Amino acid sequence: MINMNIKNIILPALFATILFLAAGCQVELPEPESPAAKLYLEKCSVCHSAKHPKILPIRIWKKQVKRMEEKVKTSGVREPLTEEELRIIIEYLEKHHRNRAV
Repeated sequence: MINMNIKNIILPALFATILFLAAGCQVELPEPESPAAKLYLEKCSVCHSAKHPKILPIRIWKKQVKRMEEKVKTSGVREPLTEEELRIIIEYLEKHHRNRAV
């Protein structure tokens, strides 16, 4: 019974914690000198560190960007993204996202 608890509860929790901590570390982004990477870093690290695009599949990134933009609009922490900035950031994330499902 203890082995089942370790296998089903403790190991997934430990794995999730490690992923969370690793995602919070500042890592070098793909194509760091590109205008798209610079825009992503500028706009998406105002409240938190910008995450590496490979941590999520694109379908989740699109939901995250939308959610963050809703928070920006209510908090006033920065100006909301323009349509062009949104397009550039989504294209950047599409190019470098994690290809397998969550």
